[in-house]
Amino acid sequence: MSAPEPKSPSVGGQAVIEGVMMRAPTCFAVAVRDSRSRIVVRDRPWRSLAERLRFLRWPFLRGAVVLGESLANGMNALAYSAKIAAEGEEGGSPSAPEPDGALRGAAAGESQPRAEARGSAGVPESERKTKDEPRKPSAPASQAPSFGLLFVPTLVFALLVFKGVPHLTALALDAWMGGQGVSGWVFHVIDGAVKLLLFVGYLLLISRMKEIQRVFAYHGAEHKAIAAHEAREPLTVAAARVHSRFHPRCGTAFLLFVIVVGVLLYMTILPLLPPLVSAAWLNQVLLILLKIVLLFPIAGLSYEAIRLSGRFGTNPLVRVLIAPGLLLQRLVTREPTDDQLEVALASIAVALSREKATAEARARDRGAALPERERVFSSYAAFLEELPGWDFGAAGVDAASRQAVSGS
Repeated sequence: MSAPEPKSPSVGGQAVIEGVMMRAPTCFAVAVRDSRSRIVVRDRPWRSLAERLRFLRWPFLRGAVVLGESLANGMNALAYSAKIAAEGEEGGSPSAPEPDGALRGAAAGESQPRAEARGSAGVPESERKTKDEPRKPSAPASQAPSFGLLFVPTLVFALLVFKGVPHLTALALDAWMGGQGVSGWVFHVIDGAVKLLLFVGYLLLISRMKEIQRVFAYHGAEHKAIAAHEAREPLTVAAARVHSRFHPRCGTAFLLFVIVVGVLLYMTILPLLPPLVSAAWLNQVLLILLKIVLLFPIAGLSYEAIRLSGRFGTNPLVRVLIAPGLLLQRLVTREPTDDQLEVALASIAVALSREKATAEARARDRGAALPERERVFSSYAAFLEELPGWDFGAAGVDAASRQAVSGS
């Protein structure tokens, strides 16, 4: 009897500026197409809070952790992609040429031999890597857009608008209709409807921007690459192309679940609360703040719903429940081009390979943590040539992971 096939690691992703971020259980990778059409890849370790506090893995708690970590990793990846984009806009004189797969930044100064190019079988001669063009070093982090400083106030403002405007609108309409305020179901239905209109309206507005349309195409590429991985297919453009650009576990679908679950939770909890203060206007402000706090259990419930929808996606009832989320993805995804698929596939291939290398390193030393790496490639064919010989600072990639990536 043959041994059971090892479980494939779970991977999630996010589109960024001209690229894709892919996150595995112990690492994440960002692949970006730079202004010279080359693929720049950065991989780095990360450790979930749930790995240190195991009770955060419990159902209905893990969703809030996943949401917070996804926001943090996503902003990190977005800032990195913006930095690469800014390098292309700044122009200037190029520095010395960089060979394919060369380590960049701080990692380049470490004493480590460059991996020998291998695995080029099956790559047409016309697509083989050519001599790489010069590329100036990454700009220091201090010169990159200050996403960290902007993130917190932007998030707070978005939460206040997304919670405050629907709440006050529902309060006014409910009073005009002679309703019961937060104690009645009409208030919460109006509240949820206004949130949905704001959300969809925002997506419709930004979808008209050319730059966002490209991000949406990378979003579609991310979904296709993950679908190919989950189907255990070779991570090639041809294999990924046939998959749908829609995915049931998309973050957009998650936000839709958050709106629906929020309406149900608020409808259950808020009518049970007595007035928090005597002043009516202050009471409404406190209710809005309470709704923001309740986002954590709402995220937990929504996450479990998304997980179940991915597990039982073929069930007719589940298909009906996830249909609105898939429909909404028509707004936030576009069919990607082959070069966009290449970037998404490079990102997931690095994340999976590094995940394998991390597991091997931890098998020898439980506390092992592989260093951050950044590499540049002239083409996707060059990337495929170099990947089998990558050294992540420990074990590198073995034959099994090479086969998973190349399909050979």
